[in-house]
Amino acid sequence: MLLRSLLFMPGDSEKILGKAEKVKTDAVIFDLEDAVSLDNKEQARGLVADKLISLDSAASLTKKYFVRVNAFNTGLLEEDLSAVISDKLTGIMLPKIEEAADLQKADHLLKELEKKNGIAAGSLGIILLFESARGILDAPGIISASDRVLAAALGGEDLSLDLNAVRTREGQELFYSRSRLVLAASAAKTPALDTVFTDFRDSEGLEQDTRTARKLGFAGKLAIHPDQLEIINQIFTPEKEEIEFARQVVEAQRQAEQQGRAVYEVNGKMIDPPVVERARKLLKNVEEMEDY
Repeated sequence: MLLRSLLFMPGDSEKILGKAEKVKTDAVIFDLEDAVSLDNKEQARGLVADKLISLDSAASLTKKYFVRVNAFNTGLLEEDLSAVISDKLTGIMLPKIEEAADLQKADHLLKELEKKNGIAAGSLGIILLFESARGILDAPGIISASDRVLAAALGGEDLSLDLNAVRTREGQELFYSRSRLVLAASAAKTPALDTVFTDFRDSEGLEQDTRTARKLGFAGKLAIHPDQLEIINQIFTPEKEEIEFARQVVEAQRQAEQQGRAVYEVNGKMIDPPVVERARKLLKNVEEMEDY
């Protein structure tokens, strides 16, 4: 699943929700959690549910739609799920995840709601949002606790607060947490998604932060404003030179197999199985981007 950019939209703003189909993002996250005050939770559920109903079926083929529900400890999660469950929904974002047991509970709730609403069993996925030291430390076990997990995302603002760290433009305070989450997600064959860059007016800072995320192994990045999407999508889209090299690698590997050779080179570089696998993965992602 292509998830270069994922844009949060506050669930209690009908005006903003109305732009969901138009924004140039791979996924929209309708937010019932941090972006919505306690007094507006019920209203937000209704607006998001109505928005999902109004989506054209074709809209979910080129863009993914998620709902960030409230965490288990709020007592609001079951109401959130019951209100917004829909066959137009790609899945949910589960915030403040710290235990595999909470993921399994969410899995069970989704299973019941899928059955109740006539939705194919197991079709609704989960993006896990890690926002605490405990969650980051236990990430390897949590991510692998359900087949529904589509991605593991970092919530840098809440995490920095939990760590008593100073949040900086450069993001050095999150380096270990970012690396650990990428390792945990990669071990589970799951994409990792980087935290939001909160200053949406700082394009240079966003670019630096996003390039760092890609170098660390993240597959995409969360966004809080449409103006951030172009930079994020561009950085997580392979450049022409990368694509051409990947094609040459795959073709060279095909020819080598036909000739019974185990060792071969492309542009003066010796090619081994990990390079071939990376090339195939890159080309598959490019195909998805072209469909988008």
